[in-house]
Parts: sequence; structure tokens; C-alpha cells
Amino acid sequence: TMQAGETGFDIHTRTSTGAHYAATVHIDGDPGFLATALLMSQTGITLALDQDQLPDRAGDLTPATALDGALADRLRGAGITLETRRLS
Repeated sequence: TMQAGETGFDIHTRTSTGAHYAATVHIDGDPGFLATALLMSQTGITLALDQDQLPDRAGDLTPATALDGALADRLRGAGITLETRRLS
């Protein structure tokens, strides 16, 4: 049952210069259990193994801000779709 589920969402944003972007996230598997475990485990692995790739930041940060591209690379490697595109 957990393998049969899926979740995904689109994020739309506009920069301070007026550029409009959209990002798509898609995860195969039940969002309440399988996807959450996948996201958390890949975050932990990134913290443990990829410290040399992490930005020099401190404070209350989101995972995306604190772990930058290293986390995105691990998530993509785990089969999660992460796409960003500029809209006209």
C-alpha cells in the first residue's frame, strides 16, 4: 500500500526583480510514511557524509538553505523529482 501512493506539488514564486519561477516536486510512495522517511533519511545522510559540500551558514535554517545542492543531489539520487523552471 505504501508503494502505491504518491505525492507532489508545484511552487510558484516571483523574485524582487519580477522574474517568475515554478518548481515541481514529485515523490513516489505514501506521503505520510514512505516519502517522509525518505526525505528525513536523505537529510541525515547529507549532514553526516557531505559536510565538505555544505554552505557556511548558521542559525535557524530550512533544510534547503542549510544543505543547499548537496541535499538536492541526494534527493534526486533517491528517485525524487526536483525541477525548477523560469516562466515567461
